[in-house]
Amino acid sequence: MTSDTSQAVMVTGAGRSIGRAVAERFHAAGARVHICCVTTESLEDVLGANPGMSGSIADVGSADAVARWFEDGLEALGTSTCWSTTPASAGRAHRWRRSRTTTGTG
Repeated sequence: MTSDTSQAVMVTGAGRSIGRAVAERFHAAGARVHICCVTTESLEDVLGANPGMSGSIADVGSADAVARWFEDGLEALGTSTCWSTTPASAGRAHRWRRSRTTTGTG
């Protein structure tokens, strides 16, 4: 990945694992990055290890939380040129699939 400060990236699930690796890779390449984490502890850990990165607490299972995270990200970045969503935990993914099937949207 080449350095590109024109990229503004928003990454979900960045508190650990794949999401954190994706966020840190973009950040290391010079992109402006805004993340979401479910806990304050994980958000502080990631932001502390990556000066200049911004983030918010958000559970992507909540439409209201995602809307707030999106607004926070646009305020921090000015725009977003890239999105990265990472896999939810097995329990959350199961609830999401079940709710989409139940509502007839999936």
